[in-house]
Amino acid sequence: MAKPPKPPAAPARPPGARRAAERALLALVVASAIGVGVVGFLAWQQSSRTARPGIETTAVVLPPAAYVGHAACVACHAPQAEAWRGSQHAQAMQPATPATVLGHFDGTRVTYSGVT
Repeated sequence: MAKPPKPPAAPARPPGARRAAERALLALVVASAIGVGVVGFLAWQQSSRTARPGIETTAVVLPPAAYVGHAACVACHAPQAEAWRGSQHAQAMQPATPATVLGHFDGTRVTYSGVT
């Protein structure tokens, strides 16, 4: 009995061809995932900027921040206010008057950054 003929051999691949194909496929998958992520993010940003029917928004205008004074804080923060009252910080915040300035600056000239 005669042996059947062998099928023709597949063409030989160059070394590393499979690895290069895998890398190309991986790059394509990663690029596609990044593209989908960017498009999704942009769509989400756009949807958060557009008005939604049935939802009303009103702008709230607040007055500019201003110092409310020591008395406004003492009501809720009495222990802290008492501790501050006897501190060097409280003394440093007093208006500069002959009674509160303890140094002797008679006839002293001070220059800083070219300003006298």
